[in-house]
Amino acid sequence: MYYGNSGYIGQSMSVRAHEAYDMGEMPLSKWTKTAILENIGEVYGEEQKARFSAFSVKELRDYFVIYSSWHHTGEYFNCTDFYAFDSSLTPEVLAGFEHKKAERKKAEIVTRWAVVSFDRWEGRFSHYKTCKHYRGIATWQEKNGKPGMVTVQYVNGTEQMRRSSIHIENDLARKPRKNEKIYKQLVLGSN
Repeated sequence: MYYGNSGYIGQSMSVRAHEAYDMGEMPLSKWTKTAILENIGEVYGEEQKARFSAFSVKELRDYFVIYSSWHHTGEYFNCTDFYAFDSSLTPEVLAGFEHKKAERKKAEIVTRWAVVSFDRWEGRFSHYKTCKHYRGIATWQEKNGKPGMVTVQYVNGTEQMRRSSIHIENDLARKPRKNEKIYKQLVLGSN
């Protein structure tokens, strides 16, 4: 088929997409860690290849792969972005990549416990629903200060909810034991 282009090779890609592959360009998903490291070894030397082998594929793509063009691929003429290996990097830029990796801080994960309250709409039909107020014990993990999903234990069971849908009444220093008064009141429903 010819729709103003150079034609198609079967039903998989255009002639120009095939030519792009021949010139070393390919979609981002095809740029594997092995392919990038091979190009690093060819262009920048085996020493650099060994240094960058500790980097993740995402980091390698961010540092060494650049957008080059787009081509039609697939049976329905999809527009696919193609990327090429960046062979114009200076030794100073390469050294900067290592510093970026060293500066990236490790994820600091903190588990938090708290007494929380939240509202829940209950009822079978929309005009019979009532808002009920519950209290319970919640736990969640914060990764670099950003909270994840919250698990709340209360009299009616256990639920997963967003941090924004609960109100923290009291932070707890640790996970409460099952024989503690606060746990018995909020989770077991006993006085």
